[in-house]
Amino acid sequence: MTHKCRTVRDAASLAEILTNGRHKKRKNCACDQCKAIRLHTACENPHKCAETAKQILNQLQPKWNPLYNKPVDNLDLNPMQQEANAQAILLNTPVRFDPNTSAPHLSETYRVFTNSPPSE
Repeated sequence: MTHKCRTVRDAASLAEILTNGRHKKRKNCACDQCKAIRLHTACENPHKCAETAKQILNQLQPKWNPLYNKPVDNLDLNPMQQEANAQAILLNTPVRFDPNTSAPHLSETYRVFTNSPPSE
């Protein structure tokens, strides 16, 4: 484990050198990223390792693959609707349902429904 890739982020970071405009598809590529990899690891062929990382990422389902662009489904609320929802939350009035299934933070994807009053 020369590169110590343990997470999808690690693999994506390694595969990123393939998108570098100065990177060459060869063992002795002299781009800055390949030089840095050789300097900080015992890797003799950063290009081959980056290709392997990309192949591993391509085996992931699109939802989990950072190389895959999220398809546009046109279900997201527009900025005006989002602002109206923000105001409705402040006024404790009904909000428009947002069918978007992704969120910037995992904690924003959970909702718990109870009969108890809201906590402050």
